Amino acid sequence: NGHATALGMANEQLNILDVALQTEAADGFRPVRSDYPDYVEEQRFKLAIILASQGDYEEARFLLTRLASQSSNWSGAAWQFLQSYEHPADFLTACAWAKECVEYLPLQELLSQLVPTQLAELSTLFTGSFLRVESHLVQDLDGDSISEQFLTLAKVNHDPQTWLLTVQDEKVVPFWMAYHDGGRIEQVTATDSHLGLPTYHLSGLSRFGAAFDVFFVQEQDDAGTAQYRPIGQYDYDFINSLESIAADLLEGEIAPEIALWRVRAVMSSPTFLCTEQRIQWTCHHQHLAYYLVGLAHELMGQEAQAVAAYLTLIEGFPDTPYAIMAAAKLTATSWDG
Repeated sequence: NGHATALGMANEQLNILDVALQTEAADGFRPVRSDYPDYVEEQRFKLAIILASQGDYEEARFLLTRLASQSSNWSGAAWQFLQSYEHPADFLTACAWAKECVEYLPLQELLSQLVPTQLAELSTLFTGSFLRVESHLVQDLDGDSISEQFLTLAKVNHDPQTWLLTVQDEKVVPFWMAYHDGGRIEQVTATDSHLGLPTYHLSGLSRFGAAFDVFFVQEQDDAGTAQYRPIGQYDYDFINSLESIAADLLEGEIAPEIALWRVRAVMSSPTFLCTEQRIQWTCHHQHLAYYLVGLAHELMGQEAQAVAAYLTLIEGFPDTPYAIMAAAKLTATSWDG
């Protein structure tokens, strides 16, 4: 991911810097450039920050204290960091208040330092620091009663980025979402569904289903929008295509209950019945919809509902591959009596 530095990369940087500093100490080697005499001090600061981000509190404080006492352009950065770095858990706060630290570490590594109890105070956590909060939205995406956090955040002199923060195994896990013009998260509503499903529009983000009622879309005709709609309005059947539901169900990515809910949402749209004169993705796939309804009921152990859906498919679309598969199922079982 070009927007994040993995812990393994941080370890690699740590090893390289550590060897460089040991070489300097042992051999008196100082790669001074005439235009940048504080090269070694910068490397020592970076090494200390990496150590601090990995929880090596004692070694990080030792390096920073030594650096703060020297006459160097990096002494102030070290001193600023140390003012808030009294315990290992202080790393995020200390880094947010030290411009050089914010500039050096990617946002993913900074956000990974959050603990779940801090999520409720994200809007104020960085107030006055070198991390600027553009917007903050709370939404429980997976129905586990733990709210995920959408945070649009910017480093000083940098464009904002939007992140999804979720809790896994009692740790905060950040996911980079998109660059977002103006740091604005806009909630819109699917226009062709009576369910009125909320949709979160993040510029540049491909669509995917996150829960029963939340989808993410992109400003592209092939990813959730339609030219005949004003920007900010989306057709639910475009967002929630039958092909994607079938793939998710057959690959075991979603439970049959979720697949059934999503298929019925598509079938509730007038575009499903081709009642509107425009190019549609769903009106030529009604046979797939009925097959998915039957399959979902079958997987849920609801035989009567499965048989009803399969019979509707066979009667309405007898020559389609899905009808042939449904007929074979009914012939091979005792469902049809």
